[in-house]
Amino acid sequence: MTALLVVIGLFYWIFQYFFAGGLYYLFLNEDAPKDLPNFWKMAAIYFGRFMRILLIGVILWIVVLFIYFGLLEGLSVIKKHLFNEIFSSLLRGGILAIVLVIILFFNMLLDYTKTFLVLDEQSSVLKSFLKAIGFVFKHSLNTLSLYYLVSLAGAFLIVSYLLGSTFFNGEQAVSLLILFGIQQILIFLKIGLRLEFYASQIALVKMTRWPFSYF
Repeated sequence: MTALLVVIGLFYWIFQYFFAGGLYYLFLNEDAPKDLPNFWKMAAIYFGRFMRILLIGVILWIVVLFIYFGLLEGLSVIKKHLFNEIFSSLLRGGILAIVLVIILFFNMLLDYTKTFLVLDEQSSVLKSFLKAIGFVFKHSLNTLSLYYLVSLAGAFLIVSYLLGSTFFNGEQAVSLLILFGIQQILIFLKIGLRLEFYASQIALVKMTRWPFSYF
């Protein structure tokens, strides 16, 4: 079962990167035809380069895992000298919060890498990644506040769904129908939120003066 979930998650990630190619191109090129043939064409063109971005993402996830297990190891050492279980739980929660912030930050870098890759019609993923790092640090207040605010909106959707599913957890037909409706609304809102991610980050990049160079 676990292996199946991993495979499903991997395919979901790959398909998300495939669709992102077409979406980024259409968002960044306002004069481009807004039709399905052009969308599929650009998604296919950028798929290979976006998959290389995905490989960078895998490397960053490995870094996150090292950070996470390193912090847990440090916590285990601290716990040997602590007798307060509440304080220990707070530290564990703090570690999870730190890891979550790092994950979101790395995801943000990958999103801006996609933006610069398409905007510059760049074939080098590494150059786009370095430019994304420079852009994020130069405009740290705008990029971080934008990304984390939209992330909070996503978290709000998830919490709302969990609360709704708990409330309508009966086996009656009406409860199941309402829960199904909530799920469809959540899917629609998640898609809209993902598009908002793309559009807002691209708009932020376009607001800056071009051309620019950070390295």
